Amino acid sequence: MAPGILLVISMMLLAPVGQEQTSVGMEGTRTIVHDGPLIEVAPMEEDFPVLIRIDRIRELEQGREYTIKYFALLPGEYDIATMLQYGVDRPAEIDPIRVTIVSLLPEDHGGELLEIEKAPFISSNWFWVLVGSIAFAWLVPPIVALVRRSEQHEEPIPVELPPQSLADQIEPLVLAAMEDRITLAEQARLEMLLLSYWRGQLHLEDVDHDEAITRIRQHPEAGRLLITVETWLHSNVPEGVRKQELDEVLAPYRDIKAVD
Repeated sequence: MAPGILLVISMMLLAPVGQEQTSVGMEGTRTIVHDGPLIEVAPMEEDFPVLIRIDRIRELEQGREYTIKYFALLPGEYDIATMLQYGVDRPAEIDPIRVTIVSLLPEDHGGELLEIEKAPFISSNWFWVLVGSIAFAWLVPPIVALVRRSEQHEEPIPVELPPQSLADQIEPLVLAAMEDRITLAEQARLEMLLLSYWRGQLHLEDVDHDEAITRIRQHPEAGRLLITVETWLHSNVPEGVRKQELDEVLAPYRDIKAVD
């Protein structure tokens, strides 16, 4: 067995219980449940050796379940909980999420490749004739199929364009609310999109998440959409009125560029 593989196996056996481990260049996954404010990824320096993203948020009775993906460029031990936040300059108050990243090569490896002796079988002429015949048999059918397909006049496949405006992003969520089928995760997504835009407009960069949402609701223009959605969810508003209100609450966001 190669020394590098033996090193990885030994480090996995010695890793602390409850501490996830993966290798450099491989994506790892951690799942946590948190009953506090919505968690997001904090801004990181460009040269930071670990990249993380929140892959999925699922609503549970005891809180939200977060599936976190991480990818490391350098070996070492990291606490990815320090890379999460509730909002701007507000670190997430959660237990450490420690991960260990190992290298597939030993520390004293100089980068040399093992020299493999060339087998006599591969150097024989008839072997390369056989390889060429197999490659020809594999390549000819796809090429023929490609030529035939190019001769046919097929309808172009429509390409789904990314959202161009903030209205494009929030409209599916507002539609779900109008039809009484919006989930808690979708409500959180709607709040996040509105918060991303109105933080700058109302100068709420230094305000925490809950206070910022409260101020947005109190603002006559910013709070109209949230209040309308909450009214739909908690009262029997006729369908015709909802459709009319839908166009009215989305109109201010149609000329606003989509947010990240």
